[in-house]
Amino acid sequence: MKNSRVITTLFIAALGVIALSQSCSRNKTAPVNYNTSIHKKPDSVYKPGVGEIMNSIIQPHHYKLWLAGAHQNWLLAEYERTQLIGGFKRIIKFHSGTAAAVAVPIVFPALENIKQKILDKDALGFKNAFISLNNSCNECHKVNHYDFIKIIAPKSPAFENQQFEVDGK
Repeated sequence: MKNSRVITTLFIAALGVIALSQSCSRNKTAPVNYNTSIHKKPDSVYKPGVGEIMNSIIQPHHYKLWLAGAHQNWLLAEYERTQLIGGFKRIIKFHSGTAAAVAVPIVFPALENIKQKILDKDALGFKNAFISLNNSCNECHKVNHYDFIKIIAPKSPAFENQQFEVDGK
């Protein structure tokens, strides 16, 4: 009895595979042309909003930049600084001509100042440069009528699953 059920199940499955293969061979579609596909034009498919970029890229890397600098983890601080710049450049790229994209360059001098403090391994200078960055962020928010969003230096770690201290310190 068991063997006949197994044989029946296998027979029905085989018929299904045959029917499916015949259906696929009758409904052939043209191969994907990757020169005109989504793979070549990702910008035309999805454009993240300024808020999405701020919340998913800029804010976390801003936070991590502070933590890395506060712990004098200069390699991590520079990495986070460049990630932050990448977020700002996305706003310029995806929102060219908008008030947000026009105002973004307000932050670049502060980010360059932070870069120098990182290169100099200057902890106090880093903290001051970070405050300057916060002021630039707040100025950008003000220009764009988001002055109710205030950027500050973090007071407690939000990323408890990442080490910000340099090994051996």
